[in-house]
Amino acid sequence: MAKVTVDIPLERLSMAQEYDIDLSDACTRAIERELRERAPLMNLTPVARSLLFRAQREAETREHATIRTEHIVLAILADDSIPGQLMRRLGIAQPLADAREETMRSVGYHTPSNRVADKNANPLGCMYLNANGHPYVGDSEGKPIRVPCAPTGEGTTEPAA
Repeated sequence: MAKVTVDIPLERLSMAQEYDIDLSDACTRAIERELRERAPLMNLTPVARSLLFRAQREAETREHATIRTEHIVLAILADDSIPGQLMRRLGIAQPLADAREETMRSVGYHTPSNRVADKNANPLGCMYLNANGHPYVGDSEGKPIRVPCAPTGEGTTEPAA
């Protein structure tokens, strides 16, 4: 273990000594707490971290910019963890991998969604552009629909997001 110098106010040092606090242990715990807050991946178990990194490789292999559910499923299927082993024993690993690959090859896979939902994830409709290029919310056939508004501030309203 590396040794470092830490500046501690004299008053705190005497209190730590009075209460028999192991400063090395206290510093280690404080650093670990800071790292967990700043590096959320540390909060994952080693298996979960490994799966996430494998999912990242699955995405990079396919030249995808983000890790999506499909990449995580493929990572689980390729892993020797309990879920991966179970899926292979049940005989669903290959059909599931094939379905994920088919999804990623589909025409609309890289097309962003135009669905609109409120703040509670309730579907409202889809976003379209009218002839003048102005956005509006419509049903699945493009027919404009009224979007409920919620008060935001002093007498103004904005569409519920």
